Amino acid sequence: MLDNDLHSTLLKTKPEVEFLHFLIVRSILGKADKLNIDNLVMEFVETVLNNLTDYKPDYRISARLKNNHLITIEKAKEYFTQNYTNDISLMEIASHCCASPFHFSRIFKTFTSYSPHQFLLNIRLKNSEMLLRNTSLPVADVAFSSGFNSIEHFTSAFRNKYKYPPAKFRAEKSLSYS
Repeated sequence: MLDNDLHSTLLKTKPEVEFLHFLIVRSILGKADKLNIDNLVMEFVETVLNNLTDYKPDYRISARLKNNHLITIEKAKEYFTQNYTNDISLMEIASHCCASPFHFSRIFKTFTSYSPHQFLLNIRLKNSEMLLRNTSLPVADVAFSSGFNSIEHFTSAFRNKYKYPPAKFRAEKSLSYS
């Protein structure tokens, strides 16, 4: 028998989290303005994450740096997630974000802790993981539809991240297709 209380997000929470939850629900039901709801949700998420992780703000990212470059980073992340199947060069993404390749690469890593190449690779690997788990596409089709240009590179990168080659990963981790 399942205990539904174990699935509650508010089980044994702090009063501050309970109160933020209450405000969010009241705002949504009362049809408050979206900006107010967004601010409450962000505060709720920050409060919960601070209690779940050892996250500490990166003090290298000053308010001025955020003000000047946060939009650039979000624009780059959006471009990566929408175009991950394409062959994206550093010059292309930097140009899309109106920055020099060196400057873009440096600030992107400062904000995300990933180089642009690592960020793109992780998006491609996540897509391939989901395809392997949820489809019966051949491994080569998974690789190419995830943006990889060679099976060897895909297999190597996948094994490095997931500790299994793609076919073995599918055999051990996938959902049934029937």
